[in-house]
Amino acid sequence: MTSLTKSTTPVNRDTVVKLVERINADSVLVTQLTSLETSTKAKDANPQATYNFRPTYYYNVYSVELTEYTEPDYLEFEHTLALATDLFSAESQQKVWAIASESKIKESLEHYRDYSKIVDEAEAIVHTMAQDKLIAR
Repeated sequence: MTSLTKSTTPVNRDTVVKLVERINADSVLVTQLTSLETSTKAKDANPQATYNFRPTYYYNVYSVELTEYTEPDYLEFEHTLALATDLFSAESQQKVWAIASESKIKESLEHYRDYSKIVDEAEAIVHTMAQDKLIAR
């Protein structure tokens, strides 16, 4: 729907029904967030160090130089996400299939915008739909 309408178009039953009629769709897949729990922790960044160890002019006396480079702490997020996905028949406007899924996602601001977890979840839903012979892959 987001690729066929403006971002200001309200998403409700009437607009979805009109869009389904306009494009002559067989069905409508609706995914909704049912639960989201998030926790955040500050984590130490990995410090980098250079260590120089060398003898001096004096017997059994050494010169030691340690330089440590530290970065600021970063935030690590842990999400528990639950989704409900329903498939509605365009003809009868009744639910014909449903699946519920739950994911635990761990991410940090160092690796921000990692969409692979979202893609993995979508692929799992499509795989289940194909197993149930609702779509052809």
